Amino acid sequence: MRYDGTDCALMCGPSKDSPGPPSRGDFLHTFVERYKSEFGFTIQKRDVIIDDIRVRGVGRSDLDTEALVAASDEPPKPVSTCRVFFERGYESTDVFLLAELKAGHQLRGPAIIMDQLSTILVEPDCTAFITDRGDVRITVGSGKIKEIGPELDSIQLSIFSHRFMSIAEQMGRILQRTSISTNIKERLDFSCALFGADGGLVSNAPPYPGAPGLYAGGRAVPDEGEGHVRGGRRHPHQPPGGRRFSPARFHGHHAGLLQVSTRSMSKAL
Repeated sequence: MRYDGTDCALMCGPSKDSPGPPSRGDFLHTFVERYKSEFGFTIQKRDVIIDDIRVRGVGRSDLDTEALVAASDEPPKPVSTCRVFFERGYESTDVFLLAELKAGHQLRGPAIIMDQLSTILVEPDCTAFITDRGDVRITVGSGKIKEIGPELDSIQLSIFSHRFMSIAEQMGRILQRTSISTNIKERLDFSCALFGADGGLVSNAPPYPGAPGLYAGGRAVPDEGEGHVRGGRRHPHQPPGGRRFSPARFHGHHAGLLQVSTRSMSKAL
């Protein structure tokens, strides 16, 4: 199901909780709730189109095919020991065979559990527990969290840069999926960015090549708002055409927002 004029379709099942009249479940109620949960808004007074219908058949068996693993009071015995490099350096690591482990066995990391087609690594400060079904349940220990200080760390810098960049890129993908404008959906005539509390640019992902220049002047916005960009507020400033800044920045051309034409500016405006 999708809104008329958009190409973002969501697969929806019947809702049994809605007070709607359909005896087989209210699909429209499910679609509206899923769309609002996915994108944060709904499009009022717009028809909902059904793209396709799927019928799903589910069969259940009363037979339990999973065999129980025998328990043992004896501690597990490693088949070998090797040296493995972890964050603290090389550590002596026991190697176990999964087929020889019994229900109730506990392995303190570091340890290696080998199966026919897989290998499980139990890191230091972690514990592996063998269930009665033969599954391996690993409990992650409360290891010391590395503190991040003001010193330059190229690895942390790269991680946070990619994380913030991915947020801006996801903003653009969601805007493209939910938009009904040709400028936004096809020309990608928009840009998304994140700003800090002081108005400094954190990350931006502009699909449109000319978009980065639109962020000029954003640094001066907090000076007029007591030094902070607050959530829920819009701060007007004046690059070409007039824009508004918010903590999570989004920009689209006038024609793209009002759907007048596919040009950057329209005479109708």
